[in-house]
Amino acid sequence: MLSLFISFTIESNAQKFAIISDMQGATSNTYDVSLLVKSHSPEFIITGGDNHYGTISTIDEQIGQFYSDYIFPYIGAYVSGSTQNNFYPCLGNHDIEGAGFSDYTQYFELPGNERYYDYVKGNVHFFVLNCNPSEADGVSDTSLQAYWLHDHMVMSNSPFNVVYFHFPPYSSSMHGSTPGMRWPFKQWGASIVFSGHDHDYERLLVDSLPYVVCGLGGGPLYTQYTPLPESQFHDSSHHGAVFANATAGSITFEFRTTTDSLVDQFTLYHIPESISKLNQSDTKAAKLFSVSPNPLNEASVIKFYLPHRGKIELSIHDIYGKCVQIISTYSMDEGIHNLQFNKHQLKAGLYFIKLVFENSNCTQKAIIL
Repeated sequence: MLSLFISFTIESNAQKFAIISDMQGATSNTYDVSLLVKSHSPEFIITGGDNHYGTISTIDEQIGQFYSDYIFPYIGAYVSGSTQNNFYPCLGNHDIEGAGFSDYTQYFELPGNERYYDYVKGNVHFFVLNCNPSEADGVSDTSLQAYWLHDHMVMSNSPFNVVYFHFPPYSSSMHGSTPGMRWPFKQWGASIVFSGHDHDYERLLVDSLPYVVCGLGGGPLYTQYTPLPESQFHDSSHHGAVFANATAGSITFEFRTTTDSLVDQFTLYHIPESISKLNQSDTKAAKLFSVSPNPLNEASVIKFYLPHRGKIELSIHDIYGKCVQIISTYSMDEGIHNLQFNKHQLKAGLYFIKLVFENSNCTQKAIIL
């Protein structure tokens, strides 16, 4: 019997993750930030670049000794208890100095081409960019890298899309803004943009999209600050990290210092697809949206709309019309729903996902490679 395993993303548990950047070698400040991060027990860590300086000591000394418990597979000299990778860095300008880039790609095992990539954790879809000018696929908003981001982001079915890279599009600190990285993130579906490079914490709001600089992971503090009009909050007096708690409905972010003092806090709320965007006639009937991503992978989601509460029958069929699995026969509330499922035990081929709700009968194609 073929089987299909599903989980409801609407009611999934919160994801806890930490955001650090600009660790700048094995300093006492780097160590203090690592203690802070571990004290909050995040499920995974993301970084805004400058994980290590390629010209000073090994990446294992600069990163591994502090965060080996989050890295898998781990090839360094320190103790690691991780059985899966929970450390997702991006490339900064110091990461590519000397032999830094080759050390970085050998040390980490990351998705995609490892220079820029995406992945999904629970309710959040993360998009990691390489903003170094040496990037072979370009760093402009019309580059191959930008086309990749656009195409992947518009296909995202996650409640939140988090973009991060090293050079800040907007910054009031020493290095300042990087206008070339002012891509149309909001139009493409971003929920928030993180970066590093400047060694401070700054939260900005540009056309209602939050931009956060979080470069306080261990490097020397930058005190220069001439606030941009978009700047909402700034701190350059403490090293620290940003902590996030994400659910299907919101993400709360906290910037905390190495003494675990709360300095800044803000929350993003997910606005579900508006039912008003559907045609008035469409709101009277159930609707099954295109499965995405398709061909199917671990992040693929079945999205459908119900005009009112009622019992559904959601099933998957092969090309001969044979039902190979009943996915759901539950009663569900009015609104748009997302079901995330695993293609486990389904053979490669073309399938049809079918939604039956009262007099509505909807079908969408799904491909497994």
